Amino acid sequence: MFNPITSTSAYKIIKADKESGSLSHAYLVTCSDDVMLESYLIELSKLIVCGEDTSAESVRAAGLIEKKMHPDVGFYPKEKKLSVANADEIIAQSVVKPLELNMRLFVMNKFEELAQYQNKLLKTLEEPPKNVVLLMGSVNDSAVLSTVKSRSKILSVPLFSERQLIEALKGEYTDREKLSVAVALSGGRLGQAKRFYESDMTIRLYNTCVDLIDKMNKAQDVLRYAAILKNFDIKDVISALKVVCGKILGGEKQFEPLAVRYRPAVFIAVVERLGKLEKTVNFNGNATMVIDRLLFAVMEEKSRWQRLSV
Repeated sequence: MFNPITSTSAYKIIKADKESGSLSHAYLVTCSDDVMLESYLIELSKLIVCGEDTSAESVRAAGLIEKKMHPDVGFYPKEKKLSVANADEIIAQSVVKPLELNMRLFVMNKFEELAQYQNKLLKTLEEPPKNVVLLMGSVNDSAVLSTVKSRSKILSVPLFSERQLIEALKGEYTDREKLSVAVALSGGRLGQAKRFYESDMTIRLYNTCVDLIDKMNKAQDVLRYAAILKNFDIKDVISALKVVCGKILGGEKQFEPLAVRYRPAVFIAVVERLGKLEKTVNFNGNATMVIDRLLFAVMEEKSRWQRLSV
């Protein structure tokens, strides 16, 4: 599978640093895709160690890094979550001479999860031992200490376009219709695109949301769709409804009848209300309550347009 990290500025910056012999002692990679963050860090680790060298020695080193077995490249956490013990190990190992490489690389996934861990590593960041590189990955950079940020080169992995995600996944996922839907629902995250493709519920979810936008007009419809939507994750429902509204506003041929029947303002208003409900979900809002409010929001916006058109 093609890894889209190779098309990002984060990859290109590290590549340029490697080629010029000016690798930073610390890189902080921010990425909103928590599922794929570790995969991206592995790809960047291979770049830091091997560059784009294709010699047998580099191919071997890259293979060991992919398996997280290279003696000079440490991956953390060792268990499920980072711990202060992990930080102590990094500090101790950073002064040990590398076995095979001319550097030691320490790779930390979801670095922001433990403030104590970050504090422990501050001295290593301030006074890094020679030929030591720290590669830190974060899905919530606001939880990374400002003192860590000021001592690191900060790189960002952006959300990817639908075209980039399809290019990355089309070799592995061959059902083009399902892949198109999965990518549309992913919000630009490769991990989410894979999850949606691999779920048996995705096409049903998408078609339900299309049907809901088209046909829900009265109170009894709310009850019917509420019973159906309880079978899905509420966050996925919100994502799917946003995608459907976006496709209508984008003028996709499939949705021309809806675009004729309703003003664009209806779907813009629905998306705005979905965004507010999404925040409610993120703050542990009751799923049943959110579903009801979501359905009434769609119905109210459609009804408002109808009243204005009389």
